[in-house]
Amino acid sequence: MKAFEWMNATTVAEAVSALKSAPAPADLDDAPRPIAGGQDLLTTMKEYITRPARLVNLKSIRGLDKIESDGKGGLRIGALVTLNQLEESPLVRRSFPGLAEAAYSVGTPQIRNLGTVGGNLCQRPRCWYFRLEEVVCLKKGGSECYAATGENKYHAIFGGGPSYIVHPSDLAPMLVALGASVSVVGPASKRTIALDKFFTLPADGNLRRENVLQNDEIITEVVVPASKFAANSTYLKFKERDSMDFAMSAVAAAVAMSATKTVTDARIVLGGVAPIPWRVAKAEAALVGKTISTDLLANVARIALQGAEPLAKNGYKIPLTQTLVRRALAKVRPLAVALRGTAPEARIIWAFEASARWRIGRAKCLARALAAEVLLPTTDQPLLVVIGITPPRDGVLKSHAWIEREGRVLIGGSDANRLYLPFVAWNGSTA
Repeated sequence: MKAFEWMNATTVAEAVSALKSAPAPADLDDAPRPIAGGQDLLTTMKEYITRPARLVNLKSIRGLDKIESDGKGGLRIGALVTLNQLEESPLVRRSFPGLAEAAYSVGTPQIRNLGTVGGNLCQRPRCWYFRLEEVVCLKKGGSECYAATGENKYHAIFGGGPSYIVHPSDLAPMLVALGASVSVVGPASKRTIALDKFFTLPADGNLRRENVLQNDEIITEVVVPASKFAANSTYLKFKERDSMDFAMSAVAAAVAMSATKTVTDARIVLGGVAPIPWRVAKAEAALVGKTISTDLLANVARIALQGAEPLAKNGYKIPLTQTLVRRALAKVRPLAVALRGTAPEARIIWAFEASARWRIGRAKCLARALAAEVLLPTTDQPLLVVIGITPPRDGVLKSHAWIEREGRVLIGGSDANRLYLPFVAWNGSTA
């Protein structure tokens, strides 16, 4: 990569000044850049997509790595909060579950331990033409979007043209659905930008950029307001490799319901299908005021994809995303209650073997799926779900779970007759 100067900023003002004080670059991608986790920036530097003369380290600034309640049911998230912090925060899991799910869906544990909220929102496109050093496409100052007529399997079906990138962030669709905003600091002033105005379409904003952030501005905080639907949110993502990958399509959904079991408010935002998080207002309107049924969810899913304009090789995204919309809505707690008549989690008691703590999240999802789909419809009694780790066999360590009711093992369990449930056999779908 190109040689660069490194600076450790100790305050936000110092960081902004360092970004501004460098000589004006001949090209946007030569400008100084802030760095936090560096999970995307360092990659673009190695590929000479970004060639900053100076990197300004933000991690030396105190106070930007906190998750706090605003005292009114809302949430304040520092830009330096890691994805792992967000995923594991009890406050986020309890009151904003879809946000915790979105954070968990990103990359690998190693990436989530380093990657930050601010960086995830500001990462650059994953388009293979954009990422090739030798290709000078529209996003790099060229004259052509090679994906338009080339290999466009992963590209936009909404909002494309003249560039057909899709925004790679998993947090962005969920935060847009939750009505979040970002606090931005620049050399002249501070400003608050609603996240649904932060990202820009290629046809509307600076074609070389994906958002309204200036080179000498930094995000300091994400603010998520209190809402009736935040606690009833979810994020569902389809990726080609289940271990770690970007979304081929994703859905962020949040719903509020009345005491009469009708939908009073809804948010549906699509990811992986457009250059920005793509909110589908018509689909939301089709939910509001309705009583939930499987036919309604199927109709909402169809409406959500109206207006899609697939390229030659990504037409599959339409049925895929329709399925994700339907499944995401069916997964949101009040809708799941309306569809099934009861909330599965309300009748599940969890127990964990000490050695299993590191895999609780995935194991709980698996056991919940088993309990909800197989066992709960057959009983009114609470179920005890035990999560643990199978002793190594042939050098392989596997997670296991068993489910009991009133002391009797229903699935898995005893040494004599244990059904182990390795996660490699679970595809992550419960709908």
